Amino acid sequence: MRIETHPHYESLNKKLLQESENISYDWTNKTNVKAQMSNPDTYLKYLNQLCDWINSLFEQPTSCYNKWYARYDEEDYADLHCHSGAYMSFVYYVNTPEGSSPLVFPDINETFEAKEGKLVLFSGDTNHYVPANKCKNRVVVAGNISQFTNVIEY
Repeated sequence: MRIETHPHYESLNKKLLQESENISYDWTNKTNVKAQMSNPDTYLKYLNQLCDWINSLFEQPTSCYNKWYARYDEEDYADLHCHSGAYMSFVYYVNTPEGSSPLVFPDINETFEAKEGKLVLFSGDTNHYVPANKCKNRVVVAGNISQFTNVIEY
């Protein structure tokens, strides 16, 4: 488990929030996320910038191979689940109005409050969920990270 704060989250989050308002949430209610969810193969300018920063936090080469926006309104939630097969997974908080639900890891008895600019990195096999949200427009970016163990140089 690792917690980081983006060094320029105020400006990045404005761009991410604007970007999130102009996309299709075509994966809504198709996964454990019972809220609006974009396609996990979303490739957008500011999502990619966020992932570049996340990848820079690791000593070994990594890649965000899935990333998506999730927009939670009142009573939206995410069921208990894990991201089996992912080296690491993450949640990054873009917009957290009062009443935004935390991220809960019941197996390790950890709860992380929703706070703009916060990044929560965790092993992909760690169970987690989001309880019923109590506000409109809680926006996160979530995703999975792979680790490259063999880098081929040409």
